Amino acid sequence: MSRDLAPLTPSVIRTAFEDAVRFMVEVAGAIKEDQWELPGLGVWSVRELAGHASRGLSTVLSGLDNPPGSIDATSPLDYFRLVYAKPHDGMHDAVAARGRESAAALGDEPAVTIWQLADRVLNRLATTADDTLCTTFVGGMRLIDYLPSRVVELTVHSLDLARASGQPLAPPDSSWLVTLTVILAMADPGLALFALTGRGEYNVFA
Repeated sequence: MSRDLAPLTPSVIRTAFEDAVRFMVEVAGAIKEDQWELPGLGVWSVRELAGHASRGLSTVLSGLDNPPGSIDATSPLDYFRLVYAKPHDGMHDAVAARGRESAAALGDEPAVTIWQLADRVLNRLATTADDTLCTTFVGGMRLIDYLPSRVVELTVHSLDLARASGQPLAPPDSSWLVTLTVILAMADPGLALFALTGRGEYNVFA
């Protein structure tokens, strides 16, 4: 696969995002009532993991509601590199805390809240141009340049939720391909091949 992002046309990105959103709604909707407080991922319960995953939706809305005055990143690769460029003490604690806050915002019916949030996002994007500016964690970006990072977040964390609740690990092809394109474009080729063929462990975000 190419190590650039040429395959990620606006049409491909939007389809992948829509499918990733629907995948998350589907997975959340299949979580049983007695599973929400089970271990989810790391320090998170399933509910807290769902809260963190839902930020893949809410950050799009908040970013569009607060347009920036400049463009600070021009691709999902820029986004992830800037996020991880300056690790600092307490970063993981801050992420965990945001997950807990987002979990609380899901209320008594997390799956319903996620469905409502997903509906708002998809309706908003249906009338929003690709080059609309939005504010992200790393600064201003065009919407179409930001969305692939949301596809990665939604796809990976929906899979986390599926695994934690005993569901099939079956992401949509479109979301899987966009996620893989972004991750492989960031990856060290040799280390990635070793990991994919069972010859070692490798975290592209480490």
